[in-house]
Amino acid sequence: MYQSPGYFPQSSGYDMYGMPLTPEQPCKSGRHRSKSRGRDKKRSKSKKRSKSKKKKKKKHRESSLVPNKETYMKLLEEMRDWNSLKKRNIIINTFLLLDDDDQDIVRKALAKKQPTSPPIVELSRPDKSSDVICQVNTVEMYESRTARLPVGSYILALRKEWGFFAVYKKKAPTSLIASFTNSSSSKGMPTWHELVYDKEPLLVILFLDISEITSTESSVRINTLTANKVLKLTTTDTTFLQSLTKCHKACRPVKGSLNCWRARCTGEFYIDGEEFFPSLADSISNATHSIFIASWWLSPYIFLKRVEGFDQSFRLDNLLQRKAFEGVKIYILLYQEVEQAIALTSLHTKTYLESLHVNIKVIRHRAQLKYTHHQKFTVIDWKTVFIGGLDPCYGRWDTHEHPLLDTKCELFPGLDYRNPCLAGDDVTTQTKTPFQSVLNRHTPQHRLPWHDVHLKLHGRLAYFVGLNFVQRWHHHFKGRTDGKAIITPHVPSLYSPMLKTIEKKTATLTTSLCRSMSDWSGNPALEKSIYEQYLLLIKGSKSFLYVENQYFISSICGSEVTNKIAEAIVDRITTAYYNNEVFRVLMLIQPHGEGDPIVDQFIRSTQWFQNTTISKMKSQLSTTFKTAEALAKYFMVGYIQKSAVSESGKAVCSTIYIHSKLIIADDQKFIVGSANINDRSFNGDRDSEIGVLVEEDATKKSLINGKEALVGPDTFKLRTRLWAEHTGLSIDQVADPTSSKCWSLIQSIMQSNTAIFEKVFPACPSDNTTTIEEAAKLQSKSSLDPAPLKDLRGHIVTYPSQWLMGTPQPMISQASGAMFV
Repeated sequence: MYQSPGYFPQSSGYDMYGMPLTPEQPCKSGRHRSKSRGRDKKRSKSKKRSKSKKKKKKKHRESSLVPNKETYMKLLEEMRDWNSLKKRNIIINTFLLLDDDDQDIVRKALAKKQPTSPPIVELSRPDKSSDVICQVNTVEMYESRTARLPVGSYILALRKEWGFFAVYKKKAPTSLIASFTNSSSSKGMPTWHELVYDKEPLLVILFLDISEITSTESSVRINTLTANKVLKLTTTDTTFLQSLTKCHKACRPVKGSLNCWRARCTGEFYIDGEEFFPSLADSISNATHSIFIASWWLSPYIFLKRVEGFDQSFRLDNLLQRKAFEGVKIYILLYQEVEQAIALTSLHTKTYLESLHVNIKVIRHRAQLKYTHHQKFTVIDWKTVFIGGLDPCYGRWDTHEHPLLDTKCELFPGLDYRNPCLAGDDVTTQTKTPFQSVLNRHTPQHRLPWHDVHLKLHGRLAYFVGLNFVQRWHHHFKGRTDGKAIITPHVPSLYSPMLKTIEKKTATLTTSLCRSMSDWSGNPALEKSIYEQYLLLIKGSKSFLYVENQYFISSICGSEVTNKIAEAIVDRITTAYYNNEVFRVLMLIQPHGEGDPIVDQFIRSTQWFQNTTISKMKSQLSTTFKTAEALAKYFMVGYIQKSAVSESGKAVCSTIYIHSKLIIADDQKFIVGSANINDRSFNGDRDSEIGVLVEEDATKKSLINGKEALVGPDTFKLRTRLWAEHTGLSIDQVADPTSSKCWSLIQSIMQSNTAIFEKVFPACPSDNTTTIEEAAKLQSKSSLDPAPLKDLRGHIVTYPSQWLMGTPQPMISQASGAMFV
């Protein structure tokens, strides 16, 4: 959160940063902070007239040492006006702005009058009603340079992740502190009148984004998320420091991390694009205040709803334009791609969307050539968030059936019918002909089916994701001159009665926000809380783990990789075996990236690291489990595949591209978001990522290993729907994830489907094809008799961990492995 230092009252003789001024050093407004201040060269001929005017102004200022009611009310009205905010550069967290004359009044008043009582800092602990009070020796605000705050009475009130800091000329009003810090108060957060008019503070700063509170033997530091800003309080009261540290640990279990921002929410999940995109369209249509969209790739011409044709009003660009005309502020963050490596046409997207209306603002950002902005979320009015693996772009909308063909253009119009694994798939044509397919639907050139999972949450977590957006926006905004507006948080949404009702009565989900970010991607400190939560979830699992991910690359494959996800799963399985526990792990992993690993060395490199990881997991487990059949009772890896027969009778097949980033434990907890299982997503200093840990109240009766157990109803529904879709089994058949009957059924379906695909499509990924030369020869062969395809059940097949592994590791990955892992 950026705070303009020019709005802090300073004592006479110091500049806006609190540094001593020399007669030759003017302040930001061009006036000298010295004894000769106010003497302008242009008025040197009329000194007497200027002196008389100054005397009159001096009398007026002394009669009103602080701004009056009218001044405050006028300022409040200006604060509510967006244009005034933009003109005056008032940013996010300053509630009180003093004009130049009033700032002069404050400076003189502070320079003349010392406080009658020592400054205090007051802290409200969330777990106790009593407050901690101590005397503070100094207070400093750190930004790009040090700003010395004025002497006076300092009040710092903290409640979990938010608080306020106020400077008062007189002793701090205890009634205000009580109304603010009393967690049981029905009144909630103080009103504008309480903060600004009634008590007339000299300065009020609202902290909505405290990320970290640290203390030493003599000082306290409060860090915020949206800027490199630190409020430092120096004191000798060790009791206060100890209490502050305890309070910080109680409400922030992970140091410096957003995942300690926990909130009770309501929510629902979406499997595949046909469920997610219509819901997103409805929420955007109902937006009244603001829309934040962060995406790796955004295509403005996609249709969000596709029922009985293509309604132009539900095309993304038309929908955003309509809301912009209604006054909704729309902000979009896009990854600025390296055009030589990948074509996302982000420049066209930015130019086109901003041309639709002045209320639509787009920022493209790239500070690293190797790594990307990979967060995918949409925040509506600070109270609803969509978060997961789906980008609003071409190729993501799909049904549960995942059709390969659409010859009549009934579901996938224009460039939405695409397959990046085929030559000729070029989305750059959207700049001219977005509604014309580049693939021949009648050859047939089949599309690439897409499987993904997304989550919608309603409650305070949406506000926290919004702050993450604001943090990134302001970070990417620095140094720009293109007139992008600074975002001001809509504060009442966080404390509205509606959200309180959700948390107290209807919420069944406890959610924690987690991220991968660093200084290049928008966070002052390195954060890799998604990785930390994955490890905790795996180690704490009791009966089973279910994983869906686009990549699975871990340190077990070699020294280039550092994350320990594979090792954690191996350790958990081994522990279960020696403790004679029933424990199952099912993983569905995409066998290769978007492209052809036979001809593309970049795709081949990630595929090599991934196959090595899975092979070495099996190798380590084989020392515990003497046979493959024994290991299969604990651990299975697969992927999903689809076949079809064209109008000409030719059979075609394709992997269903697994793009979801999901892990479920015990039908009670799951993590969903944008992070793949690799170092790019987990290390924090590479791709920027975001995710949510969801812990659900166990209220549904179910079975775990044949015994009655309580599970989370939504988590259970998510897992069983996914298993039913992939295996072709019913919900009842997959209800007990650890039963021998369910596990054996899944295993037999995987083996049967794999045998059928290998028979009909010799070129599909298979353990029987170990070299690139063998795979290239098979690609030239036509598919055989499609008759056996009728015996397929679901989409799940065995993962081919030996596919192409007879070919040495690509030289490009040996030279720069960090790019691929």
